[in-house]
Amino acid sequence: MAVRAMVESGESFARPRVASVAASIPLHLELLDREQVPMELDREIGGGARIRAGIEFDAAGRRVAYRVLSSRPGDPLGSLRMDPFRVPAADCLHLFKPLAAGQLRGITGSRRYCCGCTSSTSSRTPRW
Repeated sequence: MAVRAMVESGESFARPRVASVAASIPLHLELLDREQVPMELDREIGGGARIRAGIEFDAAGRRVAYRVLSSRPGDPLGSLRMDPFRVPAADCLHLFKPLAAGQLRGITGSRRYCCGCTSSTSSRTPRW
């Protein structure tokens, strides 16, 4: 499912979770919707650290955490609280195919097609 989400929406997020000792599968992945990591979240947080597109970077520019909403925006059964919580980067998997230097997030399929063709009648196959 994580790879499918990456192909369909350009990126995928997952959190590895360790189950209880009695569980038949001791490790599973909690998949997160890409909307749970707010793309519009950008701010300086002090000491040279900053958040860009929902991803926290230290002063050296290393990814150190992701800011994650507890539920998907628009989910009628989700939490009313929309303050993102911090998930250390070591505890989060972010799958995406970088297409440009400095790219932070994945690009959705429709945008990949727009970038690869010069016109709607072009016979070129988009590269992605």
